[in-house]
Formats: sequence, C-alpha cells, structure tokens
Amino acid sequence: MRVEVPKRDYRLGEPVRFVMRLINNSDEEVRLAFPTSQIFDFLIESTDGRISYSWSSDKMFLQVITERELGPEEAIIQEFDWKPPTAGKYRLKGFTVNFRIDGEAIHLEAEPVIFKVYR
Repeated sequence: MRVEVPKRDYRLGEPVRFVMRLINNSDEEVRLAFPTSQIFDFLIESTDGRISYSWSSDKMFLQVITERELGPEEAIIQEFDWKPPTAGKYRLKGFTVNFRIDGEAIHLEAEPVIFKVYR
C-alpha cells in the first residue's frame, strides 16, 4: 500500500492531488473482500497531530461486500483531491479499510507524506 503525492509544496487554493495504490506483491493471484464499496481512506493532520480532514467522514458507501481479484503485481488505484482550507504544514495518512484475504483480517497503512501549503 502506498500514497503517491507528486509534489510537496502547494499554494493556498490549489488542490492537493494524490494517488493510493494497493499492490499485490505476491507471486499468486489473491482475492480481497471488502465489507462495503469503500477500499481506501485518508486523514489529513496538522503536524501537531490534530485531524484537519477525514475523507470518509462525509461519504456514504454501498453496504455490499466488494470482492476484487488481483494478479501478481496488479494494483487497485484510486485518485483523490483535497483542497486545504488554510496555509500550513500537513501530514497525509492513507490506509485501507479492514478487508479479508482467505478469511484473514487485514488493515494496511501507507507511509505518511508531509507537504506544505503556502499563501
């Protein structure tokens, strides 16, 4: 699981665009089962740890089990935009919702990404 942010400096009013990837790093096909239509989520925190934004907090997801099959090195990819409300230094934390592979519960978190927003 990883988050890709193309740059680390933004102007206030400019959307922060990024991509989340959930990659099958194994040599075999895997079947992932998610409890809803949601696969990814993210939090934006100020550098002192206060949550500035939670992506899923204002979203609704289909209440249906979502199964995805991934071959070796295949990925689930989703693009996101976030418009910072104020200038400052932020930390982006991307993660998957809890899902299952062969009945085993899994939750993955990407390495946090820090970026700055200038006036």
